[in-house]
Amino acid sequence: SPAGEFEAACEGQAIEPTNDPEGANFSYSWTYNGLPFNGEGASTSTPTFPEVNCLNTPEIELALTTAYNVAGETLMCTSAPLTFPVTVTPVAEFTLSIPDVLCADADVELEVSGPGLTPYACEDATLAYAWAVDRGNGFEPAGEGTSLDLNTGDAGPIVVSVEAITTGSAGTCVNTQTAELSIASNPVLSPFAEDLMF
Repeated sequence: SPAGEFEAACEGQAIEPTNDPEGANFSYSWTYNGLPFNGEGASTSTPTFPEVNCLNTPEIELALTTAYNVAGETLMCTSAPLTFPVTVTPVAEFTLSIPDVLCADADVELEVSGPGLTPYACEDATLAYAWAVDRGNGFEPAGEGTSLDLNTGDAGPIVVSVEAITTGSAGTCVNTQTAELSIASNPVLSPFAEDLMF
């Protein structure tokens, strides 16, 4: 018989069961944390449960009822509850702090800050940061880690993207932030006239 399960669940994601029994003669009764579930699709094989988070990993069970016609009478039989384990991968929280305007051809260090993975993480998970820069021709990888050494290059707009990539047993979850920077031109001095004396 099928074993109930959920696809990879990230914090803040609504979840739907997979690999659960299906049949035209089945009636579905779901419980969510011990209470009857009455949300979207509650009477189907694929209900949509509320968003999950690390503080509230739900307990979900399914009982099936099927009807038989026995000698002109209806016999209702109900299964033992089937448990659907829910494993949630945390989503990293961070802030990307970058000045709105920078000078051209400047070497700068950009950083992320914030709690990263919350201390009450749903499970053991790894966290990595990936940077990318778009100078007008699409994003190109620029580095990994909590900081990025960047030369601003020529004047004009550029876009910086950071992905916080959390990997756990429930899958991979990505939180992406982008920032558009205005790169300002440096002033140019005209040469002094040759006959100008001090």
